[in-house]
Amino acid sequence: MGDDSEAVAYVHSAAGAWAAAPGAKDWGADALAASTPEADDSRDEENEDEPDLDRIDEAVLALLAQGLHDGARAWKTFDWDALDRLHAKGLISNPVGRAKSVVFTAEGLEAAPRAQRTLFAKRPPKSG
Repeated sequence: MGDDSEAVAYVHSAAGAWAAAPGAKDWGADALAASTPEADDSRDEENEDEPDLDRIDEAVLALLAQGLHDGARAWKTFDWDALDRLHAKGLISNPVGRAKSVVFTAEGLEAAPRAQRTLFAKRPPKSG
């Protein structure tokens, strides 16, 4: 595992890569739109694509807990066993190696937006 400065450098460089790649943001938006099913009448259309930041924060906290060590310290990377399982399921490239990122497979690009919506989409208040 790298140190804090390596993680910060990675995040900084990844953001730059997306911004620097011609059409990358449009491609990502198109890929997400293509995998989005038609609106369900039971959902609030205004919140359909809006992420629930509290749920995302809770998920990140849970993922950080997976890397808990030395009492109260946590790794800022994902659990290697989880990445290996995603690779075995054919959703990402092999996470083993020097690269600081993984590549989604076609199946992964289909499954990831569904998982985001399932886990993080804002839901209308329950009535009753």
